[in-house]
Amino acid sequence: MSGGTGSVNDCPAATSGMSEDATVENSGAGTVYQDFPLESILEFRPLPTAVPCGRLHARNVLFEWHLTGLTEDAELIVSELLTNAYTASRPEGQFHDLTPITLRLRANSQFLIIEVWDRCPDDPHAKAQDTESDTGRGLTIVEALANRWGYARTAAYRKVVWAELLVPASAEPFLNSAWHHAQ
Repeated sequence: MSGGTGSVNDCPAATSGMSEDATVENSGAGTVYQDFPLESILEFRPLPTAVPCGRLHARNVLFEWHLTGLTEDAELIVSELLTNAYTASRPEGQFHDLTPITLRLRANSQFLIIEVWDRCPDDPHAKAQDTESDTGRGLTIVEALANRWGYARTAAYRKVVWAELLVPASAEPFLNSAWHHAQ
């Protein structure tokens, strides 16, 4: 069962502390290796409309998955991660070669994983709080809202930044049912 539409080219499985030939196919979320019966993938060009479209997509998918209790936090996380990917992936003044960014949502009865893939060679890091600046708080917000977050570099110019939210017990019956249907 999946929600949303779209395609992902070049969202390889992330490797994390594993041998060269072993991969984690369930999530870019590093150490989260559970099955995820629900998945939605949407690819964007790094344009200003990517961020609001990603938020709306997340809201609709979470409604479909009966995870409305996570919507507000998930939308903020999606917004911050897509904004970072948009900023990092859009070459100044160039519109002919805009590299796609990808939003992937995955859920099981325990976790909602939000992943944003980009081609920026720089690793993400939360910046020190600057009360004078209008920018630079994105990963601090993600850190405050998420159960945990991180990133995985899948190539020199490809990474996934992810955040994990805990699924409330009220959503477990639906997600367990989806998991059994996926088997």
